Amino acid sequence: MTSGDYQMRGSRVTGLSQAQIRTSALHVRGVLQIDQVLDLPVFTEKLFHYGITIDVVEDHHPLFALAGVEASCEVESATIYLTATTYEAVRFNVPRARFTICHELGHLLLGHKKLLHRGASNQPPRVFEDSEWQADTWAAEFLMPLDQMRQLNLRSADQIQSKFGVSQQAATNRAAYVQKKQLY
Repeated sequence: MTSGDYQMRGSRVTGLSQAQIRTSALHVRGVLQIDQVLDLPVFTEKLFHYGITIDVVEDHHPLFALAGVEASCEVESATIYLTATTYEAVRFNVPRARFTICHELGHLLLGHKKLLHRGASNQPPRVFEDSEWQADTWAAEFLMPLDQMRQLNLRSADQIQSKFGVSQQAATNRAAYVQKKQLY
């Protein structure tokens, strides 16, 4: 599904703005008392206390039939499924795993469920209705809060990666977004 040159990657969900997603991510940081860089192993264990289950499954589990899938979630049961390899990466605070688990948490906390309705919509899906865009945006806001980036004047991907312990790809995407939107 496309809208203009945007390729829908996930399910169509209720649209959320960047500001709404940022507010959600910052609220969760506050509830979990995270004021600095996320300590992934500690954070993952904390999720249990909030009713979120982490279920580790074998790398070739049918749930992960698509190549390259590292994690998924089930909103109804508040369960995040991680492959064994991804779970090991979480235990060792690997930067890519930080984004992966926060992306899945974004799906859960944003309550992603496919929009099902009778009748055809005349409107093509928009980027802010894409569950994958929303979860990526939530994870970026959660891991690399814009307010901290402004306060520390972090502009380059290297600076962002060094401060927040994220992957080079996540830091590059965040730096490009901030520059494109001229957020500071």
